Amino acid sequence: MSEGHSLAERQNPWSEAASIGVLTQHPVQVPAVGVALQFVLAGVLEGEARARHEVFTVCDTITALGAANAATRAPMCAASRWISWSWFGSRRASTVLTLSSSSRAHGMLPGMDKSDPSYKGQSGYNAAMLAIYDVWVLKFMTKAVWKVPVAQGVDRYRQHMGHRHLDVGPGTGYFIEKADPPRDTEITLLDPNQTVLRHVAKRLEERHPITVEADVMKPLPVDGPFDSAALSFVLHCLRGPEGNKAVAVRNIADVLSPEGVLFGGTVLGLQSNHTKPARAFLRAFNKQGAFDNVDDTAEGLRRILEMSFSAVDVDVVGSAALFAAARPRSRS
Repeated sequence: MSEGHSLAERQNPWSEAASIGVLTQHPVQVPAVGVALQFVLAGVLEGEARARHEVFTVCDTITALGAANAATRAPMCAASRWISWSWFGSRRASTVLTLSSSSRAHGMLPGMDKSDPSYKGQSGYNAAMLAIYDVWVLKFMTKAVWKVPVAQGVDRYRQHMGHRHLDVGPGTGYFIEKADPPRDTEITLLDPNQTVLRHVAKRLEERHPITVEADVMKPLPVDGPFDSAALSFVLHCLRGPEGNKAVAVRNIADVLSPEGVLFGGTVLGLQSNHTKPARAFLRAFNKQGAFDNVDDTAEGLRRILEMSFSAVDVDVVGSAALFAAARPRSRS
């Protein structure tokens, strides 16, 4: 253990070294949701301010371990250190391991074809992940790591949602709920993951949304045309390179009205300006397979949007690009 550690850490049997030792002896392949669950539980118990502070320590640990450990093990070690020290205290480290692997052990991963190129980017969205999504992805990752104000996302929904709206990759339905569109708005939810669709449909049940189980990388089996479509923080999960993601944009453009608008956001790749924690998370998520956006840029996003739309607006905010594209072009 380095000399930089405090006396309390050196005396603590559940410190980083102890966590790494346990994980080395008992390696577990953990999806991103396991790491997310650990971060959020600590953040919820000790407050968002603590989460914002601790992410720097966690990311430094991920960076330090990344060169010597598997992509899934490095962030797991960092998360285990945090949870062991901040929450579990003297509890057995096996509890941490059980927490991380529980979603896989209990069969909560979505029933999708693992041979599909997009499987990794979607497989973490199980019941456990969705239960903590608003806190982990929106209140922590989006605000504290990617530096994108969540309120901007809500405002963009209020600005762009039309009477007939298609939401591709709706997450938990947070943005639709908070935007509170008129009650007569017709909402269609599209996702390849049945767990996501059930979760969002229940959250928005008073609005009677239509759910469609489909992959945005294939022609969309929906009853268009739609006045608006949202693609909120989905593109960075689709398989690269960035040009390949133009297929998803084209498929959505095909089901929009002549004046329809596509809007959303995506996390940019390593060429963009990121904070140190954001860059560390970005590398870790790409190694794990949840993201595939290392080379994604705002300029590249604009190019693929302009292939399918006449009017395109792209704004870089923090680590992300927020976009709106209107008036879909006809297929050439």
